[in-house]
Amino acid sequence: MRDDDVPRWSDEKAVLEYVSNQIAGWPLIRAFSAGEEKAVEAALRGEPEQLAALIRQPDQQLAPSTLALVAEFLTGERNLTTGRLKGEPGRPRMSEERLRASKAVHEAAEQFFIIREVLKRDYPGQSKADIRDRAMLLVEELTGVLQKTLANYLDLPKKRRRLPYRILGYEEYW
Repeated sequence: MRDDDVPRWSDEKAVLEYVSNQIAGWPLIRAFSAGEEKAVEAALRGEPEQLAALIRQPDQQLAPSTLALVAEFLTGERNLTTGRLKGEPGRPRMSEERLRASKAVHEAAEQFFIIREVLKRDYPGQSKADIRDRAMLLVEELTGVLQKTLANYLDLPKKRRRLPYRILGYEEYW
């Protein structure tokens, strides 16, 4: 670099033009471009389509971590549907208390079983279907959970329904 080619510092336009000419053609190394970062985040959520589109673009400089991620997907080290590494555990199960606090249907189911037992005890002449329907109606009025929502929850297999049997000790379904 010669001193006579360098423009004076006070001439901003000349300095900008000079620097632009000096760096023309230099490869720029960036950790992530905005599109690349979004594609990586989507791929890690289990949506690798954006990452595939990014790879197909010609003259695309990608960060080494992005290329490593693509290699993990191609070799099968990562699950394409979830974006997780194979064998990587998922979210841990929620505790019984947090689960019940997060969804009103769990508390409604617990109240349903209690109300149903009270109705069975106090109205022995009523059929099981009538007692069930009345218990559903009372639970809807008490908790605001729709009867259909509660019925759908109670229709789940016992393995997927994590409540009230352990709490109340009831083993029968209805």
